[in-house]
Amino acid sequence: MAAPDAFDRPAREPRPAFSVDEPIAERLVRVVMNLAAELAVVRERLDTVERLLTTKGSVTTADIEAFTPDEATDAARREWREAYVARIFADLEAEIDAARQQLGDRAAD
Repeated sequence: MAAPDAFDRPAREPRPAFSVDEPIAERLVRVVMNLAAELAVVRERLDTVERLLTTKGSVTTADIEAFTPDEATDAARREWREAYVARIFADLEAEIDAARQQLGDRAAD
């Protein structure tokens, strides 16, 4: 059974402040970026499989490895990657913007 004081806390506590100067934060960012890159590769490979299945009805590893996207496919993938990266960095960018705003407000005082 949990200690009684564990139930006295609010259900959602404020998130801790993030500082990229902290070594653990840097490592965490690297891990997240590596996972994001791997996921992007898997997503692109899945897109290849789906396109090959649509056109050929079956797919082999050799088909996947030999696939070269046309310009439209390449453009669609580029658009997806840009949106994907924007989603990954959205919170961090918002925090950086807020910090810049705070610094600007302090400079104006």
